[in-house]
Amino acid sequence: MRQRSGITFKQLMTWLMVELIDARAHVSISKSLRRAQRSGVVKIAPSFFNLTLGAHRDAATMCINKVFDQSRGSGSIYMLFSAAEAQAGTFKCATGAQVRAAITEYRSELQRLAPVLGAIRTRRHKTMAHIDPETITKPEDYVRESTVSFRQMDEVLGLAAAILGTFGRFYSGKSAPLDNPALNDSERLFEFISNALAKVTSG
Repeated sequence: MRQRSGITFKQLMTWLMVELIDARAHVSISKSLRRAQRSGVVKIAPSFFNLTLGAHRDAATMCINKVFDQSRGSGSIYMLFSAAEAQAGTFKCATGAQVRAAITEYRSELQRLAPVLGAIRTRRHKTMAHIDPETITKPEDYVRESTVSFRQMDEVLGLAAAILGTFGRFYSGKSAPLDNPALNDSERLFEFISNALAKVTSG
């Protein structure tokens, strides 16, 4: 199942899975850092922790943008839909009708989440890929148009996981794991730092 670009369906699936796993890890670390801001841990090195939080949040934003990139020819969920639609009758574990029904369902879900994806794209286009002058002259508009919560990021990533899981099953009969627990060890780090601080202050 090869696309016009030369990439195979399996290769595209694998690449999107990697981006999804990375995005989930960055969001998880960002949440840990946000929780750490409410504790004494951040006081050790506030600049480091605040910059690290921003960096991981930006990294998550970029990963999500790549997964849902609407640019022509980009390897994203939208290319996956096009490829699946064009080859709907060739999947090992799904009929053409099942493939097309799944595409319709997920496109509807993407439409529902369009405001969130739009805000994420605004962040990417106006302050990450380059600086849009309007973010300087009209900062309140930028903030309103680009604010995205961790809950919303989780919802978007949950949809990406559902899409990749479904088409993974259609393609091979099984779903690849879309979480890497080893990348989510930040809670243990902050617990270690917190315990060490407690010993120092009590001593």
